Amino acid sequence: MAFPTTALNLTVELALGADLTADPSTWAWTDVTAYVYARDFIRIQRGRPDGATQTPPSLCQFTADNGDGRWCAYDPSGAWFGQIGRGTPVRILVDEGTSSVRWTGFLSALPPRWSPAQTDRYVQVSASGILQRLERGSTPLRSALVRAIAGGSVDGSGTHRQPVAYWPGEDGSGATSLAEYSGGPAMTFVNSLTPASDGPDGSLPLPEFTSSAGVSGSVPAHPLTGKWEVACLFNFPAVPSAAVTLMRWKTSGTYPTWEIILTPGTPDVLTLVARDTADAIQINEAMNFDIPSGPGSEPYGHWLLLFAAAEQVGANVDYDLQLYAATAGAGVSGTENSITTGVVTRLSVPASAKLDGMHAGHWAVWDTVFGVFPVDPAAISAFSGDTVSERIARINIVTPVPVDGAVEEYGTDDVNKMGPQIQGTRLDAIRECETVTNGRLIENRDPTTADAVLGLLAHDYLTNQTTDLTLNHDSGNLAPPFEPTDDDQNLRNDWTATRSGATGTGSSARVVATEGEHGSLTPDNVGTYADSVSVNVELDSDLIHQAGWRVNLGTVEGLRFPVVTLDFAHDPSLIPSWIGCDIGSRITITNPPAGIAPDSIDLLIEGWTEVFGPKTWTVQLNCSPYRPWHVFRLAETSSDTNAFLGRLAGDEHAALRASLTSSATGATNFDPNFYKWTEVADDFPMNIRMGGEVITLSGISSSAASFVAAGAASHADNAAVTPALYAGGAIRQLILVFAAIRSSGTGTLATPTGYTRLPVFNSTDHVQLFAKVHTGTESDPTITPSGGAAGDTVSAFTFGLSATPSTLGTATGSSLSDIVLDSIVQLNASAANIGYGGLYAWQWTGNVNLLLAWKQDDYTSIAVPSGWTEILEASSTTGNDQGLYAAYRIDTTPVLTPEGSLVVTGGASAISRSAVVALAGGIQVMTISARSVNGVTKAHSAGAIIAVEDPAVLAL
Repeated sequence: MAFPTTALNLTVELALGADLTADPSTWAWTDVTAYVYARDFIRIQRGRPDGATQTPPSLCQFTADNGDGRWCAYDPSGAWFGQIGRGTPVRILVDEGTSSVRWTGFLSALPPRWSPAQTDRYVQVSASGILQRLERGSTPLRSALVRAIAGGSVDGSGTHRQPVAYWPGEDGSGATSLAEYSGGPAMTFVNSLTPASDGPDGSLPLPEFTSSAGVSGSVPAHPLTGKWEVACLFNFPAVPSAAVTLMRWKTSGTYPTWEIILTPGTPDVLTLVARDTADAIQINEAMNFDIPSGPGSEPYGHWLLLFAAAEQVGANVDYDLQLYAATAGAGVSGTENSITTGVVTRLSVPASAKLDGMHAGHWAVWDTVFGVFPVDPAAISAFSGDTVSERIARINIVTPVPVDGAVEEYGTDDVNKMGPQIQGTRLDAIRECETVTNGRLIENRDPTTADAVLGLLAHDYLTNQTTDLTLNHDSGNLAPPFEPTDDDQNLRNDWTATRSGATGTGSSARVVATEGEHGSLTPDNVGTYADSVSVNVELDSDLIHQAGWRVNLGTVEGLRFPVVTLDFAHDPSLIPSWIGCDIGSRITITNPPAGIAPDSIDLLIEGWTEVFGPKTWTVQLNCSPYRPWHVFRLAETSSDTNAFLGRLAGDEHAALRASLTSSATGATNFDPNFYKWTEVADDFPMNIRMGGEVITLSGISSSAASFVAAGAASHADNAAVTPALYAGGAIRQLILVFAAIRSSGTGTLATPTGYTRLPVFNSTDHVQLFAKVHTGTESDPTITPSGGAAGDTVSAFTFGLSATPSTLGTATGSSLSDIVLDSIVQLNASAANIGYGGLYAWQWTGNVNLLLAWKQDDYTSIAVPSGWTEILEASSTTGNDQGLYAAYRIDTTPVLTPEGSLVVTGGASAISRSAVVALAGGIQVMTISARSVNGVTKAHSAGAIIAVEDPAVLAL
């Protein structure tokens, strides 16, 4: 695409005289490009600058010709007088084969300027995004219940209806009356009411009714509709001593007095009562004072919504009484013949000593019926448990006009659950959603096509993206400056998350980066970089994920590339791809300069500065690493080749068993250590990283572990023994030594030099299992006892296993003791046979199972249990005699080891000890199909660490 040789195809437009309460798609736009000075360029700043944790208001600046005064809102001779001023919408468009709105905002500053001779009169225009206006205000949103009730609901006819009278009762502690929401007559006190006493999460504090206290409010006159509905919120502390009226209302209908009465009994009941003009009861409809699936029977001490409704149906009236907790409700209904509803004229809580301690508020009257409760009962708890998507939808309900701050969600976060909806400003509520979802709040470039001027990039929108813009450094796609940074600006390896909410802070959770999951940026390597966040999640148990995700973001290894510059005059071929990018887009830079990390650079666009001139168009992108947004996905059982399948960053590393030349391909053995790598065909090709080189594998297979041989047992009377090594020993085999001293109370065994005591028996036990990896040249081990006495036999023998992990160590974040996957040890009372415990099947193939036994007596023989292969029977009459026994089983599929007993022949009854042990076994073979994928060519020595390339992390 040729860049324009005369001028950029750019347009500046104003929506002169726009109605900002109307949908942006209705605005009429005027082309004002002719008045914009090209000499000073047009500059747009959008999104987050480098290092910012929140999105500031976007900004657009340019200079305009004000020679005829049209850009001055206060010049009556100006052509746009009365149509332009602060708040006038402005947008910038570019058409280079594809039309694109680059920015939309609102004029925020129009300072007039002039040259000394006044031959050049101009305005330095500043325009800002909607966030600037939202940041200016400090008026908090009303409570969740006020927004739910005053905002209205859709009635049975499909019409959105608001109350004809509503007294929230959220007045301050010094109030002497309760204000009506829309400015109608206030509700008056009767006697000693205590305002602002207590309330649920969904409300500010409400009045408490003390002895002989009541309230009364007059309902403004309104047309007769043949329908009415009344409601209130209350919390009754305990069973009243006698029947008490919770709410009373007057009507102009056949029955002028209606009330709801709470009566103690077995069970307690709520009764809807209607009285005629002679005060005689005509309707007396009762229901139990309980809520199925709610807080339990007789829900005293709980916040409850109560409402009654009546509807004229011909000559008769259908009536309804309903009681709701935050999550459930119950009610009764009926029909009264030959009466009229009238309209509600007054609502009150009659003064009564039996009300003492009740809290109540949110009295409302409608001139319609809704069929269901007109308010979502979840408003009582301020909608705690909302997903982020649901919370955004509620914000939009109270912000129906897009330019007032409605939010369009990109992606759908239906996983993260939020706590109570706060009573802060609208922007506070939006920012809270941004924090919970760990997303990005943006100002939409084009609200005429988007659903709102604000957008929220949810967590799942940012994860596992495909690349929107690929830039080749060697092809000159990048303009200076392109300078990487290696610093600690964003490093955070210790996060504490605390739960916030309407009822105060909750618990907290702390996550610290650990080796293996976060590379070299752990506190023991770089020091502690601690931070904290307050986040409004539903449950304390959610906090560990909030802290963990932030550790993931704060421990990204590698260089940072905070600024990436594009010059479209130099390379106009990038324009179509750039127009398709936005904040939150992923860009990839291939063939980076020599001397830095050789891999392609993956970045997330956080914001940018875009500058337009007569023949120029440049962009400086503010970027962060994309790698932490590559998250784990579970694969289908077959034929799932999605690029984001689960290759976890926290997977334990593997290691080469033998050296690898710089050009070798084909089959190469490696140790998976104690976690096997995938062998499923559709998980390949797979890229791995080894010593900085990226290598492609076409497949992985397994080579099972095997038993080599056992050496002759050695015995001595309370003295060291040197059991002979087994025959056929070779490098990388696992040498195991099973040893015991007869004294089961005081005798112990020292770990032989070069060996590791495997965590099967306790460190002070008289029976032990020792191990080491064969180096190729080994001598017989020496087993030294202590704490024994004359007659305490010491016995030991060796045996070997091949194709077991041999590269465990600090380089892999593990040790030889980690080969013990599971074990169960059992001490048996005196008996002829030796009992042993059961062990669940270890859930991967190839593990080696050992059955080990010691008895405080010699024996003739032991019967080999079904499914096992005997290693050695080592019975001795040395000293006071003892016996050792070992058998093995190598599982090709996971097999349960049931508890059982070794049948012993010969000897006497004696105490015994047994252990069933599962050891990691089997090595794997990787088939290499390509070397030097990232341009790094090198040889690798035995023990070189193998990790998945571009690993995923567990998402929030």
